[in-house]
Amino acid sequence: MALTERQLKLYNYLLNKNGWANRIEILTDLKEDYNFVDNGNLYNNKSANHLTEDVRALNNNPDIRKLIISNSNFGIKIADQQEALQFMQRDYIANMKRLQKHYRLQEKLNKHGQYAFISGDVIKETQAFKR
Repeated sequence: MALTERQLKLYNYLLNKNGWANRIEILTDLKEDYNFVDNGNLYNNKSANHLTEDVRALNNNPDIRKLIISNSNFGIKIADQQEALQFMQRDYIANMKRLQKHYRLQEKLNKHGQYAFISGDVIKETQAFKR
């Protein structure tokens, strides 16, 4: 998927920034792109939501070769080698926990006849739940 002009501007902004940049700083510096109005609440701010979406889009794009990390205390930055390694370790652990939860739920559903799992991913309702 192609990146938007706003996402490319954010990426270039982060490339030229040394260290962390907090969200308000980024939104203020890129005010025209994010239509930022500081209402005092970053959690219910449309511009801040777009910033988060853009960071995800940059990390999901195979053409962007740098990992962008975010931290609610420090802000957003392009990870150095050590930070990227730590991020990947934490991501691996989180994914393993999600997978364990998935298998626990799958086992629970199968035990009580709520769902029959077909080919690992597809869930089909059993006759007991069809009315």
